[in-house]
Amino acid sequence: AFSWSWEQYKPQESVQRSSNMLLLARGAWRTTVLRTATSTTSAASPSVRSLGSWVSTPHDDELGDEEGASMMFVVRHAERHDRSTPDGWSELALRPQDTPLSQRGQRQSRRLGKWFYGRLPIHRPLAIFASPFIRCIQTADAIASELEGLQRAGLHGASATRICVEPGLVEDMRYMQGLKHREPWYLKAADLICISPRVDLSYQPLRDVKFVRGPAYPGPCIEVGDPSHRLNTIAHEISEHPLVAAGGTAIVVTHGKPSADLIRSLQPAPQGIALPSYEEIKAGHYDGPPLHYTAVTALQKDHSTGVWDMAPGYELFSNEHDPRLASLRKNDHDRATRYVVGEDASLEDAAGRCEPVLAASRRGPAELELNVVDLRGCGDLAPGQTATVTSPEGRAVRIQLPFEYRPGDVVRIREIGAALAADTEATNAVLAKRFGGGMMYGSSCTPLPNAVDDDDVASSSSPGVAEALEAGVRMAPGGAQQLVENDEALDLVENGASRENGAARDADATVRVEADESREAATI
Repeated sequence: AFSWSWEQYKPQESVQRSSNMLLLARGAWRTTVLRTATSTTSAASPSVRSLGSWVSTPHDDELGDEEGASMMFVVRHAERHDRSTPDGWSELALRPQDTPLSQRGQRQSRRLGKWFYGRLPIHRPLAIFASPFIRCIQTADAIASELEGLQRAGLHGASATRICVEPGLVEDMRYMQGLKHREPWYLKAADLICISPRVDLSYQPLRDVKFVRGPAYPGPCIEVGDPSHRLNTIAHEISEHPLVAAGGTAIVVTHGKPSADLIRSLQPAPQGIALPSYEEIKAGHYDGPPLHYTAVTALQKDHSTGVWDMAPGYELFSNEHDPRLASLRKNDHDRATRYVVGEDASLEDAAGRCEPVLAASRRGPAELELNVVDLRGCGDLAPGQTATVTSPEGRAVRIQLPFEYRPGDVVRIREIGAALAADTEATNAVLAKRFGGGMMYGSSCTPLPNAVDDDDVASSSSPGVAEALEAGVRMAPGGAQQLVENDEALDLVENGASRENGAARDADATVRVEADESREAATI
């Protein structure tokens, strides 16, 4: 057994070092590895902290005064296979509650690892804690794989690429009601070696989470103990773990609901955004961003006050590492605005049709806006469904939701009121004046009673327009006969040209036939 100690990193006076030294910034940085016997660990100075198989000497920047981790990255796993690939995996799997990542999820986790490569504080203790579910181990393995370069460069210790399987981070099984749960509920660290060789078998879990069969086995299982208490305390236990002591960094890879619970247990209102329950976050019933796959939240601890808060330069549930997820996050944040037209209605008619009645706020003189929360709260609403909306003044209008409507879209209603009716009437007058009925009004021969003669208007305004109308739109006496004669002449010309073209085609065909016969005779 060996104990490891890091000497303070400092620039050397000369950069004429051997080629195996790492050159960073303006100087060469060196590390001194001290090999000592295990018995010397107890004789170490009081400032030395036990880090599992590591013994870390604090830096000169007063990190020894810090207790516990300084940063924690709470990460949701990447995209799961059963929710993205319609291949019936859940019906075929022995343990459908433990789905692996999809192919897209594996790409997401690799992008996440590359993002971590340039974000983590160096020369600090670092450890990765992951839920024992396969999708979390795969996500953590992709992160650890990218961090191996930093470890080889001496910027992080061995624990930076080891995965600590922590059962305290498992999903709240009450949330996973749509799957059949079969034993074993989750795999042990020794079994997860086949998923990632970076699983640390020497890690001692903080929690031993146990499940029992539910009343409808195989079906949802029941956790022994209170899962809410577990998820609201495990983050504090991880932050005090010896692997991340002395101002270290913890990367926690877990699930959607535990992610929200862990963050809320450290800081109930990160960036001033009060975190509700995961169900409310998933439905969008709060002022914060969505919680997508591989969403990362960076929290930093103020050791002078012991308070956790968002780390500067980071966002809540950030997906900046993945362009596709970042775009999806923006689309969810800027929900599409759907416009519909509301027709006058009455509440009595709505009650007779058994339509839902929604309340809207006034947005403009002829525009209403449905409250997003109220709209989402109506579970019977669906795209294309009709509903009755009441304005603050008590006026009722009937709408039909757009067929492309999704929960969370902003629905704005443009009322057909007196102003819009007047505008429609003025539009009809203009069309009637211009086209005199025409094809738009059904009969091309009978103009509307209020149709205006364009010839009279044009003659009084511009002789040039009158001549154009005389030649094109309204023909002078004898114009129809002249057009008929012109059409007959055009038909004769076209027929003659067609006959000439046909004769030329026949002649060409005859020549081709004779040429073919000549070639056949020559061949014989």
